[in-house]
Amino acid sequence: MGLCSQLVSVFSRKPIFGYKAMVYAMLSIGIMGFMVWGHHMFMSGMSPYSGFAFSVITMAIGVPSAIKTFNWLGTLWGGKIRFSIAHVVLNRICVFICLWWNQRSLSSRSQCLTFLCTTLTS
Repeated sequence: MGLCSQLVSVFSRKPIFGYKAMVYAMLSIGIMGFMVWGHHMFMSGMSPYSGFAFSVITMAIGVPSAIKTFNWLGTLWGGKIRFSIAHVVLNRICVFICLWWNQRSLSSRSQCLTFLCTTLTS
């Protein structure tokens, strides 16, 4: 996501909007990311109290993610957006990495490779 932030800034020809908020959001996503592993284990016999705690942290991680998204939009707003081949390629790589990270629970890596091929060629 840091690379995506850099790309948005470079190709809109503006500094990142809300830089401090962006840094704090990235730090909080990193910290909370280590605490949400339990939301994958609801069927493992975990206590309901632990499940509730993991659910709350999983939902709370959406707040800094929204801050990052709105800061990206704020950076793009009023910028002189420049589209180039490098922008498109790097954008596809960032989108693929984010989607792959969220979809890494696919049943096999071949499905992930198929997803990569269809994402990069469309």
